[in-house]
Amino acid sequence: MTPYEDVNEVLARLSDGLTALLGEQLLGLYLTGSLTCGDFDPSSSDIDFLAVLSKELSDEQLSAITDTHERIGVAFPRWATRLEGSYITKDMIATKDRPVISRPYVNAGDINLYRYGNEWTINLLFDSGFRLVPLAA
Repeated sequence: MTPYEDVNEVLARLSDGLTALLGEQLLGLYLTGSLTCGDFDPSSSDIDFLAVLSKELSDEQLSAITDTHERIGVAFPRWATRLEGSYITKDMIATKDRPVISRPYVNAGDINLYRYGNEWTINLLFDSGFRLVPLAA
């Protein structure tokens, strides 16, 4: 997937964990950001991802996903606070309008619910086409 063995392990654990937890609800898991643009710096960059779901996560699923992220952080302390991504539904990306519902967002080792701000438009433009690298579908 990437030239970095530890990053590949983190991504494999994330992909395997989400696939096991969500099954067909996980429509795709994508690598985004600096790893897809060629300017990744292992000493300072985040591992950016986007999980696209068929429907919103239940509270139980969100708790299980939080546990998955915590286990990844324990196994790979270097990446514990540098795994960053969003869990969005396919309906959110079906329009260019900023979503009105919150999405689970992972950053700095925590998962919180956030509504997209103006960055939605920027993310749509930046992450479109060749910049999304599929990890799981």
